[in-house]
Amino acid sequence: MIVVVTGAAGFIGSALCDALLASGHYVRGIDSFTDSYDPQRKRDNIAGLVDQRSFELVEADLTLSDLRPLLEGAGAVVHLAAESRENAVWKGLFSRYVERNMLATQRLLDAAGAAALRRFVYASSSSVYGNASEPLQESRTPHPLTQYGLSKLAGEHLVGLHAARGLPVVILRLFSIFGPRQRPDMAVHRFVELALDHQSFTLFGDGSEVRDLTFVEDAAAAALRALDMPLASGTVLNIAGGHHVSVRDLAAKVSELMGVTYAVVNQESREAHAPQRIASLTAATSLLRWRPLVDLGEGLSRQIAWQAALRRGGRSSPNQRPRTTARARGARLMIYTQDGLGLGHLRRASSVATEFLQREPGGWALTTSDSPLGTLLRDVPNHDYLKLPSIVKAGSGDWQPLSSPLDFAHLRQLRSRLMLEATNAFQPDVLLVDHMPHGAMGELVPTLEAARSGSTRILLGLRDILDAPEVVHRRWQAEGAFDVVREYFDEVLIYGSQDVYDVCREYGWPAELIRLVKYCGYLCTPEAPVDPKRLRARRLEGMPRGTLIVAMAGGGADAHGLMSTLLDALPQVVAAKPCVLELVTGPFMPDRQRADLKRRAQSLPVRMRAMVRDPVGRVAAADLVVAMAGYNTTMEILRMGTPALLVPRRGPSLEQRLRAQRFAQRCWVSQLDPDQLSPDRLAAAMLDSLAPASRPLPTSAPDLGGLTRAVASLTAAAASVLSNERRGRGFASAARPVLPGL
Repeated sequence: MIVVVTGAAGFIGSALCDALLASGHYVRGIDSFTDSYDPQRKRDNIAGLVDQRSFELVEADLTLSDLRPLLEGAGAVVHLAAESRENAVWKGLFSRYVERNMLATQRLLDAAGAAALRRFVYASSSSVYGNASEPLQESRTPHPLTQYGLSKLAGEHLVGLHAARGLPVVILRLFSIFGPRQRPDMAVHRFVELALDHQSFTLFGDGSEVRDLTFVEDAAAAALRALDMPLASGTVLNIAGGHHVSVRDLAAKVSELMGVTYAVVNQESREAHAPQRIASLTAATSLLRWRPLVDLGEGLSRQIAWQAALRRGGRSSPNQRPRTTARARGARLMIYTQDGLGLGHLRRASSVATEFLQREPGGWALTTSDSPLGTLLRDVPNHDYLKLPSIVKAGSGDWQPLSSPLDFAHLRQLRSRLMLEATNAFQPDVLLVDHMPHGAMGELVPTLEAARSGSTRILLGLRDILDAPEVVHRRWQAEGAFDVVREYFDEVLIYGSQDVYDVCREYGWPAELIRLVKYCGYLCTPEAPVDPKRLRARRLEGMPRGTLIVAMAGGGADAHGLMSTLLDALPQVVAAKPCVLELVTGPFMPDRQRADLKRRAQSLPVRMRAMVRDPVGRVAAADLVVAMAGYNTTMEILRMGTPALLVPRRGPSLEQRLRAQRFAQRCWVSQLDPDQLSPDRLAAAMLDSLAPASRPLPTSAPDLGGLTRAVASLTAAAASVLSNERRGRGFASAARPVLPGL
């Protein structure tokens, strides 16, 4: 749906826009770019969004503009825009709070009352509570101590009045948000800037005030949940991170993470501050089914990395002293992925590299893979691709060359040497290994050894399901994969949800390795669909009430059986419901099989493509997607929310069967067992999937924030390496000089 976000270019607003787009929503961002801090900083926050087709930026003042057209077609509003600075400069200027926090809110609520909204989310603040000494429950009577807190409480009352008139509203009281893009007046931002400049920090009071710090992406995730969960209108919820830390301890934590020491100077406090402000999260966890995921150390590391990147990008803080040293090089990410007859692993690698480079201005990424189509991926500045000789998996532990005349043993040796030389030359700060910790038949071990001997941080990325538990555990034990993880890896990122598939339990991970594991959520490619309405109109031209069915099968090497059955089933579907079928066979389907499908489709309402540049657009345009259960295709379906019928491949791996089963149990998709595949059964399943009344409601929403969390771990790892390098312990040391041109 279209979600209107006010204050979209701000700290929290831009993070929420990222999350909404990643979840498949269309975002209309409203911002007036006030001078509460540098407006250019706000524009930088959304620089990566303004060119996306799913994002529309409207520059408008909520106190002056006609707001009704801005809500046209919207399904929800998240109201974040506010004047939030609290310091001595604003004393005597309460009218600014009245104008920006109260009048703007009232005008937006009036406009919302005339729109058909599913939800209006109002971002309030923990400041409404004022002074307190115990975990704060939403039922506590507010008693704000500041002008800002008073204005936010007034906004809550305005929202409550409109809730009584039928507007479906939810109030989120946010506690001490921190993270990348944080406003420069906020505590963590100031601590980091002063530490970067090696300056002392003036602390007003004794620093004993305790706050409940909340990472910005956790707050955005809570707002996202508030859009969809069945909540009573007027519900008030605390949103906090559960990180209870005093201001003085926070300064010490930042100092520790940055490896610097700076003096803290105490002065008498100039403002009224609550000694403690800690949230009770009972209501949020039970009603939203939400909990914070990012721990304090990780969140601070990510903010530190972001602020350091701003420095490397040429923007300095007002406190920064002139520097005479050379500008630091950007972070380097190297990715190893194996994808001889597919594109799924490579597309995930490309998404990770692209997101990493967006967060690391001046960085460089190098992906090593053997996919024959790797160079067809869209160009990304500072991202290059090293093609390895291709191999394919014929069975468990059985690999064969795809086209090389060399036998596998010699080809493995060649691949291993290529990767080792590339690693020694590239000198990555972070090495991300995809899927196989030791590479195909251990080919990656020399590279891991070389990387470990330097300062490179090594992370493993695993999709949610690999194969049947007994197969994975047996192969990992036989090939020494667990030993490799134990010896070389710093962290393991799982692109899935533990409550859907507990990788550590299912695959029998040793207890000492579980501490390395982080469940990131599902990783979706970030591309926005390119005008799906126009695509749909073209496909259904002359059929205004027709149905568009899209069939996709990833690389397509083993997709002929499904697509052949689909052509046989189509006449039954057409007889019941006028439709057009678009077949995307995949680039690796053998030519003779594609020719067979083309011949048989000539008399049917079918369009065929071997490969499309906008698969997400096809999914968004369709009424139904019929697909195998590959990871990437399934994630694109979940992200777009299109009804889907999955027919997993028969083998040799059980990965797709297990994924289809687990997702179907949660009513995210429908599935048809491949052993039961026939034209009659497929036609019946398709018609059932096309009937809205027959589709059960999902038991929960999938967590699609994997890309953001995975890349956050990579940037934090890179930041730690670069921090050590600046102290003379990185690649720039005499033992491992930086090569000319790198």
